[in-house]
Amino acid sequence: ASAHCTSPGNFTNARSDGAVASRAILSASAALRPALWHVADRIGSADDAGALRLYRPLARMIAGVCRRLFVQDDASTLRQDPDGSLGPEVDALRSASVKFLEIVVACFSPKEPPGGEKDGAARQKKEKKASSALSYDDFALENLPTGHPVITKEALEEIGSFAFVTLRGLTLMGGQIKVDTDLLLMSEMDEGRYTANPTLMVLDIVKPAALAFLEVEAVEMEKYDGSDMNELVKQFAVARSTQEMDFALSQKTYALTINAVSMLATRRPTY
Repeated sequence: ASAHCTSPGNFTNARSDGAVASRAILSASAALRPALWHVADRIGSADDAGALRLYRPLARMIAGVCRRLFVQDDASTLRQDPDGSLGPEVDALRSASVKFLEIVVACFSPKEPPGGEKDGAARQKKEKKASSALSYDDFALENLPTGHPVITKEALEEIGSFAFVTLRGLTLMGGQIKVDTDLLLMSEMDEGRYTANPTLMVLDIVKPAALAFLEVEAVEMEKYDGSDMNELVKQFAVARSTQEMDFALSQKTYALTINAVSMLATRRPTY
């Protein structure tokens, strides 16, 4: 009964819920980098248990924001107005979620592309310097010390990679291709996996969303002859009209998505 009472729309309307949620996502965006620095500090101090205690709620926070953006279930449909239209609060929620996704990709990806530092000693020195310089302004995989059995660079990079694919999908398709909700809900039934490995909380949401786009992209790339990029853009426009979509982005949110991809291309050469 208590869970039902806290569902969006039972005691507040859809717009109020969207306004509160968008502010919560902005707070999560501000807290993400400092929280990751604290996790890295615990790992650097060989406090694996302490790092995991900090990382578990952090992963739940990231998964919660991603769920607000990608999972279209009974709760999320309450974000619509009674006439089925989307109010400005819902648009603000999606805009904040896109910005949060950009920060996740930036934090969970390296600053240097693979092979960017040819000198191994110079690379290690650079990583050590980055880890020791505690600045909350930025965070990248180079700032994460090694040695933790669960919170590894490979695990975080997997999150960043799939999150970037979702951003590409939102950019090329102008919205999110329909994701199998049953698949998402089935993954959430096994809470024991999340206790042992909190990273799975995030992957179980962003990975299906990314794979939905990759499936369409693979089909369109087979048709592309590599001659004209404009033709490829037109192909994706046609593909969008034939695909079932979970949601389409407004002009404002779409512009933020393009800016996010552009920023990541500049600050994270890996992409």
